[in-house]
Amino acid sequence: MTTQFHTSRKLNPQDISVLVSQQSKNEIGWYISEIIANQLDPIKDVLVYCKRNLEESNDTQYKLPLSSHQSEVVKGTLTRENFKITELHMVIHSPHFNSGKKFEFVMKSQEYIIIRQLLDCHDAIENAIHYMNKIMENEENEHTTELFMRYIDQICTQLKLARESLAHPQPVYEFPQLRNPGTIFEPVFPKTGALDFIINEGELSVEFKSLKIVEKRPWNVIIDQKNRLSFADVVRKQISKMRDMPMNRIISDEYMKYIEWRKQHTNEGNHEENGISGTIKNMFSFNGDPSLSTLIKHANAYLETSITYIDDDNVPFVVQVADRCQVVTSDPILLSISVKLESIDKTMTRISKNLSSISQI
Repeated sequence: MTTQFHTSRKLNPQDISVLVSQQSKNEIGWYISEIIANQLDPIKDVLVYCKRNLEESNDTQYKLPLSSHQSEVVKGTLTRENFKITELHMVIHSPHFNSGKKFEFVMKSQEYIIIRQLLDCHDAIENAIHYMNKIMENEENEHTTELFMRYIDQICTQLKLARESLAHPQPVYEFPQLRNPGTIFEPVFPKTGALDFIINEGELSVEFKSLKIVEKRPWNVIIDQKNRLSFADVVRKQISKMRDMPMNRIISDEYMKYIEWRKQHTNEGNHEENGISGTIKNMFSFNGDPSLSTLIKHANAYLETSITYIDDDNVPFVVQVADRCQVVTSDPILLSISVKLESIDKTMTRISKNLSSISQI
């Protein structure tokens, strides 16, 4: 864009700078009042619609089927109400779970499962509406261009957070960092399985994991009771911390520490392991520990797949995922919210970029 100034006197560089700055402010003012202002009400209405569907006060229920053409492992139905799953009926048939037999269960009445991603989405939309209101409340007042642009950028930030919450789950919302208690189901869901209720790309999904309890020492030993860390966790932590040291050296050093730790804890009860072995004698029999060469030979398999999680009795277990299956529901409301947020995010991002471009002229 080229701007021409016609004056009765010769302008010095400072005069030109002032005029250019004033012209930029005029153009931003026109863009805000004539272009942006007309779009704010419709955008806010859509945000309010999205938020309302995720409000706790919204008691509309959506019964959704759980099935997959690619797998027969998981089938059933669930009912979603706002950000909660209020009903669940599932049948799991996996060769690595429940001795290969079908396991049918329901969620107990009065129990529910919170889909934390939907809470995050709700909060981000609420924040975006808050900044939208800030803009609309001050339409008649001439707040500075900088403040207006700051509000627009805040809206864009919150919209991206809302979209991200529906795109993929945070690790803290999935196994092993989060496991829905087996006791909320009837019959009780075995500790050798985990169910995650997550949102992927705007679709509500259920992921089932069949867990194999690790029984080989020292991989199944909980070395650090306070922090619930297994031998595998400790070794991984050291490998990450000491990147310049050969992995075999780290494993060897930690194994020596483990042997010393075993000697000190021989008479301190039976809480250091999973308890699967059954007896204190078997737990602390040094004959059950592998040679260093055997340990190193099989280390990669355990370091890559061993997972420590806390069961319903608050006891740490070391497991490996033997099988997993994810099924997707067709939740039209969540898909609609996801599409609407994407459209609004693009619109607000375009507005933000245009404002930035005009302000730099």
